[in-house]
Amino acid sequence: MSLQLLSERLKSIEVVETRRSGALTVHYLSESPPTRERGLVYRTLAAAIAGGAVEVEERSEGARVGSLSVRNLSGERIFILGGELLRGGKQDRMVNTDVLAEAGSRLEVPVSCVERNRWRFTSGRFSSTGTASPSLRHVLSGSVRASYAASSRPVSNQGSVWESVDSEGTSLGSRSPTSNLSDHYGSRAVDLREVVSAVTSPVEACGLLAEIEGRGRVLDVFDRADVFGEYRDRLLEGYAVHALIEGQAGSATSGPCELVALLEGADAAEYPAVGLGREVRLASKWSEGSALVVGDVVVHVALFTNA
Repeated sequence: MSLQLLSERLKSIEVVETRRSGALTVHYLSESPPTRERGLVYRTLAAAIAGGAVEVEERSEGARVGSLSVRNLSGERIFILGGELLRGGKQDRMVNTDVLAEAGSRLEVPVSCVERNRWRFTSGRFSSTGTASPSLRHVLSGSVRASYAASSRPVSNQGSVWESVDSEGTSLGSRSPTSNLSDHYGSRAVDLREVVSAVTSPVEACGLLAEIEGRGRVLDVFDRADVFGEYRDRLLEGYAVHALIEGQAGSATSGPCELVALLEGADAAEYPAVGLGREVRLASKWSEGSALVVGDVVVHVALFTNA
């Protein structure tokens, strides 16, 4: 059922503009009618934190690496993106999977540590600072899918996450006393901004299909264009990290494909989502991904391919 829903969603979307910078090619995606008119009503986590509508804290009964307390103080739903980076608390974290928190709810949200060598408070609450690179999100997606299959819980392989954080830091030529992913990204902030500014587009879009050195594709599609607009530069910065690591000079890309082809051969497994809706985990011999589905709305789909 959900795989058919995802197929129909991707069939409704087309490439409307392409931008390139070095190793990164970005295809902007849109549909008709514009997605601003459609989708569910909710706010993004970053906007909700900025407006004092949500509190993200270490668990009150005792801090745990693998989960954080998210309290929605507002009368609106709040969306949290899988791979979103949270700074503060006893150590920085990365959200394991997409979450849509109901108005007035309190959830224990599964997270992974992206700052291995700190376990002390720098602040009582967390802020949302960006998103991880596609390569790290890909690793996270695979380990969470394996955990769902084994225990029906969205837990990551923390060792694999730490290994990826260290690898990205080394590849970026960065050192961090606490092995902090955000420090690694910050060390190349000028380079990242240059790439992002080169591929940013003014078109109203609902998502991106990115190609890095022609060796892999990353798809992020949202149910609303305005929500994608809030995440766009954060996602682009993550894509830029991947592009900097893979190489400065672009190679020939294969060009945009029919998006539904990215689902070819994929197996889909469904689980109750952490908040509202259901989570669909996707896997094939050449792709990995997930989608958050609420009713008949595909709130967000992320796919990572090896070719």
